[in-house]
Amino acid sequence: MHVERRGSGAPTVLLEAGLGHHSAYWGDVPRLVAATTSVVTYDRRGLGRSPARRGRFDVPAHLADLDEVLAHCEPGPVVLVGHSFGGFLIRALAAARPRRVGALLFVDSATENELDGLPERARRLDALGPWLMLVNAGIAATGLARLPAAVRRVEREFARFEPEQRKAIVADQANPRYWLANRAELHAYAAFREHAVATRDAAVFRTVPVGVITAAAYPEAATRPLGMTPDEFRAFHLQHQSAAFAALAPQARTVVAETGHLVHLDDPELVAAEIARLVAG
Repeated sequence: MHVERRGSGAPTVLLEAGLGHHSAYWGDVPRLVAATTSVVTYDRRGLGRSPARRGRFDVPAHLADLDEVLAHCEPGPVVLVGHSFGGFLIRALAAARPRRVGALLFVDSATENELDGLPERARRLDALGPWLMLVNAGIAATGLARLPAAVRRVEREFARFEPEQRKAIVADQANPRYWLANRAELHAYAAFREHAVATRDAAVFRTVPVGVITAAAYPEAATRPLGMTPDEFRAFHLQHQSAAFAALAPQARTVVAETGHLVHLDDPELVAAEIARLVAG
């Protein structure tokens, strides 16, 4: 797998990206964190610069991959940071390898209660995800994703990212393999949610420092398909995040980010500051 390490010192910070994302999508966060300690990012199999996965993407396969990634970290406990679906992924690692966990930071993380109370139309849209990934793979195969308009969209959306990061994201959009890897992760999502439920009583979640960043300013384009206004979704999302993490880690410190879901894109300094707090202990 493609693994990158920046900076030096312990504890190492390991960044776990959200569904379909990889090291390039962390933007400025690795650079900011590397100013004070070592930081490791990587591309899950089939994404970015890592080869396609052979076999299923499931909890055992993911843990085996993370054992390989942990070899790039300093010995001892690491600070695990998970965005979105990455929250479920770091929870799986923490439950299975508690001695390697020094702290946890959840960045607008997936939670086991996230679908509770959503309108039926939102659940139907969620179920369409794997099929939409097949459509995107077909579009990528035609070369349409490399048209100037598609490139400009990435350049605009990720304007704060380094040129090489934007180049990697453009390459994603044009690669059918990337969309098929997204599809595999969507298919695995429910199993990771179920695993999070099954392991939420693990002692590690109550004995290490835990931080939570919850995004509270989703744009209307993101909330409309859910049948909610931005204000309605703000209240819904904050309540669900609060309930989930109060049950998982009562000691958690929660920060509300006035951003959309990609907190590390909109406010990388906030994410880096919360990481620095956990690194300092």
